[in-house]
Amino acid sequence: MAIEEAFSSSFGRRDQGPNRALAKDIVTRQDFEAITELFEVLARKSSVRVHNDAVLTIAAISSEAPQMLTAHVSELMQLLKANINRQVFGAMIALANLSSLVPEQMSEHLGLIMASMDKGTVVTRDHGFTILTQIYKVDKSGDLLPLILEQLMKAPPNQIGQYTEKFISVMDYTHRDELSAVLQERLNELDAPNHQARIRKSLLKISKT
Repeated sequence: MAIEEAFSSSFGRRDQGPNRALAKDIVTRQDFEAITELFEVLARKSSVRVHNDAVLTIAAISSEAPQMLTAHVSELMQLLKANINRQVFGAMIALANLSSLVPEQMSEHLGLIMASMDKGTVVTRDHGFTILTQIYKVDKSGDLLPLILEQLMKAPPNQIGQYTEKFISVMDYTHRDELSAVLQERLNELDAPNHQARIRKSLLKISKT
């Protein structure tokens, strides 16, 4: 059976149920040939829905077994150049799930990741930020710090809290003054009490360490 026959679109469905079931089956069987076939689907001309299903199946695989996709980082990076949001954020989800396994490979494509974050959806930005923190985690020299702080400066009010907490979880505390300065500036801009409280909690945490 061609792998496309298991996609959601083959059943006339718009939900991700069949794609997730396919991903689970691939992971259970450790079927690397099926993963290769998914990328072959993406490499040939097909409908947008079929390509979307392939990418979202790959993203679902990455959530359960990211190690099965480490040979396909370059192909996933190419998907960030797609003009279809579902394909871009699906690829970014997969890359984020892979990022702790191959952070050095992620850093080689930093420009493309940043460009995708700048023009992408909330999902794309959220998972792109995860990649930034994983690269920073293995290289705290400071080169990545300005990029992370820039993302914190322009993060929407409802995202700044989670971005901050992600960064703090990997942060070298020699960088806490730079982070504190950004958070203080953002705190003055936030209107919602719950957003303010979350940032104050982060400021208190880094001040005590």
